[in-house]
Amino acid sequence: MALKSESISNKLLFLIYGQIGCVLIGAVRSILELTSPDIHAKYSLGFGICAAVLACIILALFVVVPIWIYRVHKDMCGMFADYPITPGKSMKMTLIPIYNAWGFWKMAKELYDTFRFHGLSLKFGPFDLQSLYILVAVLGAVDQQMTKFSVGQSYELMSLQNKLIYEITYSAVSLSATALWYIIVNLVAKGLAHLHEEMSPNPSLPPLTT
Repeated sequence: MALKSESISNKLLFLIYGQIGCVLIGAVRSILELTSPDIHAKYSLGFGICAAVLACIILALFVVVPIWIYRVHKDMCGMFADYPITPGKSMKMTLIPIYNAWGFWKMAKELYDTFRFHGLSLKFGPFDLQSLYILVAVLGAVDQQMTKFSVGQSYELMSLQNKLIYEITYSAVSLSATALWYIIVNLVAKGLAHLHEEMSPNPSLPPLTT
């Protein structure tokens, strides 16, 4: 039986990949707007289209991410009868404000611990899955604050040099947060595929308890 999360994982990775491209183009736009207004004006239509595409991608992610999380936990509960986070519970941990700050970390921890129990590692370099989530959360919070600052009066009073430094930093933060999301989704998708492949000859694995 195919993984229920396989198709949505591919769609989510495609969306995040598109978001990365739009963020890079947005960084170029911001720098050109400050340093070469004539060139910026020449390509303003293309930059505007890119901004509209990014907005559509972000709206799509608000729909696709919860579906992906639901189906990942559907797969986990299908493989392990005693997996502690059901698809329904994963939705509560995703959609309830404030609670979801802990919920995302808890889901990442349960996935990491389960995969490690079965000899698979959900790590990127020295960072395990829950550490990657914390990095995304921190970068996301910084990104939100920088977005608010960039439309305020304090930003307008900055020198050109400081604005350039700010825009480069802002773009780096946004790009890093998006890239980490890609890494997280890719890790989970590949880990599930590997675990599913190992289980195929024998669809019943022992309980998670030691």
